[in-house]
Amino acid sequence: MMKDVHRLAAPAGGVGGGSILDAWERFVGGDDHVRGVRPEVVISWHRCREKYRVDPHLTEAPAAPAEVDHSLEHDVIFTELGGLAMSAARKVEGLSGIVTVTDAGGRILAAWGDHATLARAHDSHLAPWYCWSECAVGTNGMGTALEAHGPVLVSGPEHWCEAFHSWVCAGVAVRDVVTREPIAVLNVSCWRTPLPGAAVPRAASSWWPRSRWPKATSATRSRPWTRRARW
Repeated sequence: MMKDVHRLAAPAGGVGGGSILDAWERFVGGDDHVRGVRPEVVISWHRCREKYRVDPHLTEAPAAPAEVDHSLEHDVIFTELGGLAMSAARKVEGLSGIVTVTDAGGRILAAWGDHATLARAHDSHLAPWYCWSECAVGTNGMGTALEAHGPVLVSGPEHWCEAFHSWVCAGVAVRDVVTREPIAVLNVSCWRTPLPGAAVPRAASSWWPRSRWPKATSATRSRPWTRRARW
């Protein structure tokens, strides 16, 4: 899986991405033949337009379902991810960055990071208890990571919804090693600040050793499912 990390590449043009914005405008208008956009982004755009029919002019994420049942094993994973997210947040605060953790449905469970960016994110409901699945808000770091089988970088106008074009997001899903179904997503989001080229690989490398988790504790040592999750 680590080899997938190196496939992450920021789109030409940075966060503004003029050529990508032009392609986005054409695609939203119905043109299927767009150039200069990474294939994984175009595939996501197709899902948003044809399958999920997400409004590209949506301005905020919808509320997530009020009650979602998570298994005990998944709660352990969420707790472990929360510790990793808090550590990662300290590293991206200087980039106006925040770190979020979602469940398998794209519901944000918690967020950490730069206080000003957290406040700005809340305006778009990039905050706990809102849903960021692709079917809810289109192409984004969290929702697209749930759809993809590897780390995901979504920069500027690669986001399906125009209101999110000022964000750069990088997400990676934790999946069940048997079913390959997603369990959670760890995501970094920056406001109008490109992620440094090495930031995502470095972060993924630091998180990778945790993929044999949850690590053995007095609460989990005897449970067979403790090694069923990985990136």
